[in-house]
This record gives sequence, C-alpha cells and structure tokens, in this order.
Amino acid sequence: MSFNFNTKAAFDDERTIQFIRRRVPDIVFLQEFTTREQKLILANLRDLYPHFLAPARKFGKNDVMILSRKNIIYGDQVPLKTEHSKSYHSANHAVIILDHQHVHLLNCHFHHAFKQLSAYLAAPDSTQLYSALKASYKQQQDEARLLADYARTLDGPVIIAGDFNDTPNS
Repeated sequence: MSFNFNTKAAFDDERTIQFIRRRVPDIVFLQEFTTREQKLILANLRDLYPHFLAPARKFGKNDVMILSRKNIIYGDQVPLKTEHSKSYHSANHAVIILDHQHVHLLNCHFHHAFKQLSAYLAAPDSTQLYSALKASYKQQQDEARLLADYARTLDGPVIIAGDFNDTPNS
C-alpha cells in the first residue's frame, strides 16, 4: 500500500492510521508526513510493522518512510539532487526477502509545481511563470530519471511506490 499522509482534507491522522490497520498490507509506503506524524505512525502501527525505514533528514527533503511486516535486511536513502533544485528530495531504499529472493523497495516523493501553479493567477508576467513551471517540471523529470537509473542498477525484483506528483495539485 502506498499512502500520502498529507490527507488533511479527507482524514485526520487517527482515521488514516485506522485505515492502514484495517487492511494490514505487508508493506506500507508513506509520503508527506511531519516529524510529529512520524512519531504517531510508529506509536500506533509498530505492533503490526516492527520493521521500518525512517527518513534521514540530512539527505534533503525526505518525508518518506517504509513500514514492513517483513524483516528489512538493508536500508538506505537515495539522494535525488538535480541541477534544477536548490533543495532536493530523497527516496527510501529497503530490501526484504520474499520467496527466497531479495526484493528492493523504493519509496519516493517527487517535486511538484504547486507554488508555481498557485502563483498563476497573480503572475504579472506569463514568461516568468512559464520559466518557473518549466524548471519545476524539469526537476521532477530529472528526479524520476535518477530514481529509474538507480533502480536499473539493482539485482532482483524492484517495487517503486510513492507520490509522483504527476498531475497539477497532486
């Protein structure tokens, strides 16, 4: 299950946790949560998910976490720094054993152009808006390319999940 925790319009934190508890998937990929929410997630789901890979804040904007019912035998962060970014996102990389083989789990939260899209109505100059949107979407494309290139180096099955921010305001 992949779940963007930033769902304040639809659920509160407790309802989101109960949603996950009722379904009990083997793996949960989470995106867009705060440090407070991370503590809440672990406090309320640790009995079902004793294995997890938490964000490493030193690797840029990293608000992704993997919860697992299976033992995580390897965990790391994959920096997704591009030439178009002042700050950068990171992806989680965890490895579990499933059916006697290593399975790679990649969880990401790509850049989005929300601020640029929000500025659209107030933009005095459409050329500036176009340049900002172009750079923003280029960053997102570059992050996707970096993650795909990284995934190609892995031996065995790979599951890529996350918030790809592929459509405006997603």
